[in-house]
Order: sequence, then structure tokens, then C-alpha cells
Amino acid sequence: FCKHLQTLGIKPVLMTQQIYLHSNLKKVKLRQAQQNYLDHNNTQEITTFIDVYSEFNQIIRNVALKENVVLIDLEKELPKKAKFLYDTVHVTKEGSILQAKIIAQNIIHHIN
Repeated sequence: FCKHLQTLGIKPVLMTQQIYLHSNLKKVKLRQAQQNYLDHNNTQEITTFIDVYSEFNQIIRNVALKENVVLIDLEKELPKKAKFLYDTVHVTKEGSILQAKIIAQNIIHHIN
């Protein structure tokens, strides 16, 4: 897909997704996240969700590297703080603003 876009003169931009949780959280915080996660009708363990999400982001990084396209790594660039993310993946108002700034700065940097 990236190669096809490049042949059309389009510069693809790939982007990872932010995630608030990570596998080495303190057990109490991880238990709270697990309960919140299950309360929303999810059936898998939160650690499985974290692992799958992390693998998904790594695949995006690998494709960007292999295809030589721009990568905006929101998982790494957006701080893992409640101020920016109000649950495992959804951003707050402040998170949206920061996310927009990160994306804009990356795009401006790569189009020049």
C-alpha cells in the first residue's frame, strides 16, 4: 500500500496509537485497570490487551522502517499520564491538543 501511494506521488504517514497502560504497572493499578476493562464487556485479560496493542504498534514501526515512510510514534511521544489519557487509549481534551501538536510538528518537519 505504501509503495502504491509513493508511485502516485503521495507521502504516506504511519502512526502508532497511544496506550496508557504497560505490562510493568504496579499490581494495584493493573488490577484497577483490569476491573475497569472487564466492566466494559471485554473478555480478555488486560495484559493480553496491552501485549496485542504493543505488538500492533511495533508492526506499524516495522512497516514504516521497511517502506521508508514517515512514522509518528504517539505511543512514545504522548506522555503516559492521566492528564492526557482518561482510560487505556482515549485521550482527554489536553491529550487531544498535545496529540494534534505532535502530529502537526511531525508533518511540518517531514514536508520541508
